[in-house]
This record gives sequence, structure tokens and C-alpha cells, in this order.
Amino acid sequence: MKNSFKDYETNLAKWEELVLNGDLIYPNEHVVRFIFKNKFQSALDFGCATGRHLECLNRAGVKKIIGVDINQKPLEVAFARLNECVEMGGGRLILLNNKNKSLKDIIGGTKVDAILSWGVLHLFTPNIVVNLLSEFKNHLNKNGKILVNFRTQNDSLKNDAINLEPNVYKVTKESHKD
Repeated sequence: MKNSFKDYETNLAKWEELVLNGDLIYPNEHVVRFIFKNKFQSALDFGCATGRHLECLNRAGVKKIIGVDINQKPLEVAFARLNECVEMGGGRLILLNNKNKSLKDIIGGTKVDAILSWGVLHLFTPNIVVNLLSEFKNHLNKNGKILVNFRTQNDSLKNDAINLEPNVYKVTKESHKD
């Protein structure tokens, strides 16, 4: 795809700004059910942004919480919001930036009971998503669980998007432009 990586890098800063100015403070209800239904001791949120699902993991009693995001500023917000609460509950919050790094590069051989990636994977090309899902599997404990979501063909972001190649779109929605 022509200029896909360049576009990705350019739009990264715009996405960071949207995350910091957005109002996604409450966890998604599907994520809440997943977290509270299971009794995880450790979990990783890939694409954690400012920590709305990290907070839910903490409230559910998860003791080792790893948040990974490609943007540094949202990680700083998540740390300021959550670190003290996690530590007071006897847990440990680990926040890591994965810009230009694989999951293995940043967490080594660490394994967790659960991996969550909500509202993130649709931002990557299909090939990258396949690689990420494989990486997720490699970092799960035995009987670990993964919860991810994808955009559908009828998603509102896709309606006016420009089709760049099969399953790859450039979003043109006004709310997602600079």
C-alpha cells in the first residue's frame, strides 16, 4: 500500500491528541463482563490509552496490570490516574510504550492470564493484526484468555472512508480529522 507507513506515522500524533481530548473514561460493558467473570491475577491491555480498562482490571482485583500503548502521553495520564490506587490494593501497574517495537521487545517472555485489546486492532493493516494476535497467544499463560474487537463492514467510520486496498481504509469522518 502506497504511503501506508508514512500515513500511519503522521496520524499517530493526531490519534494521541484525540485520545487525550476524548471522553472515553468508562470501560466498555463487554470488557467489564469479561474481567469480572474471570478471576485473573495478571492482565495486559494492548492499546490502553489513558487507562479506562486498566482501572476496571484494578477494581476486579487483578494484581499485575500491564498497559501498552503506542503513544506516551496517554500512558503518563494512566500512570497519574491509577498507579497509587493499584499499589494501595497490593497490585503492580506496568505501563509500556510500544512505538516501533514488538510486544516481545517490550515485555520479553512475560505471560499473563488475560490480554485485552479493545477498539485498537482496526487501526492496523490485516497483516499486522495477524502478527499481533499471534504475539498475544505467545504471551498467555496456560488457559489464558484474549478479548479483542473489530470494526464491521457497516461501521460508521467506514461509511465515508476511502478504500485504499482490500480491508484497508482511510477515515475521512470530520471528527477524526485534524
